[in-house]
Parts: sequence; C-alpha cells; structure tokens
Amino acid sequence: MDFGHRITAREGLADTAADALLVIVTSDAADAGAGPVVAALASDALAAGDLECKAGQALYLHRPAGLKAARLVLAAAGDASAKAFRKAIGAGLAQLKGRGARELAVWAPFGLGEDHAEALVAAVAEASYVYRHTKPSAPP
Repeated sequence: MDFGHRITAREGLADTAADALLVIVTSDAADAGAGPVVAALASDALAAGDLECKAGQALYLHRPAGLKAARLVLAAAGDASAKAFRKAIGAGLAQLKGRGARELAVWAPFGLGEDHAEALVAAVAEASYVYRHTKPSAPP
C-alpha cells in the first residue's frame, strides 16, 4: 500500500484528479472552505436530512456534477480532534469499500497535524486490510 500527499488549494478541490474525494464536514458546512461546488453539495445534503453532523455519519455521492472525482463521500466529524477525524475517515471509507476506488483524496476544513496524519494512515490501513493467508476465496 502506498501513501502520499499533495497540498491542494481549496479552490482546486473540484478539479482534484482522484477516484474518490473524501470531504470531512463539520457543523458549519457552508463556510467550511471546501469550494463552492462541494460546499453546495454538503449544504444540500444537510438541509435535506441525508447527512447529519454527528461523528461517524457519512454520505456517498456518485458522479456529482461539477467535480472531477467520480465519487464523493461527505463524512461528519464532531470536532477537529484526531480521534473524531479518524472516526470520520473510517465512516467515509466504509462507504467506498468495494466500489473500485484506487486513489483517494481527503480534505478537512481544519488544520491537520501529525496526529491527524497518523490517524488517516491507520484508518486507511485498517479499512483496506483483507486477510488472505488461509482464505483462498479472498479477492486479490
């Protein structure tokens, strides 16, 4: 498994070339700074009741208009802590499991530190793990 990072300006979030875009949403989605396209999608989802800003809630959107990424997942985090961030990443990755995404871009409305990076890598490793050693029916 390879991990890498790119720094992208929020204005370029809609043009991010990845199979999936995972956006962490907080209670103030409209002012989250994710750019107008993602902010509008998040605001609509919150207004319609499809997504609640409770930790662990996530919503999958396939081929949303205005985004280069084919898959968008909005995942709610209760706060900016690494623990809440990891829970949101886990909920978002659960929405993507088995959908064929091979490259993931993650965006959060708050500053990410070392503890957030560690939480992200641990959540991705945990969500993508498949036991294969004695299980011949496991996918490649």
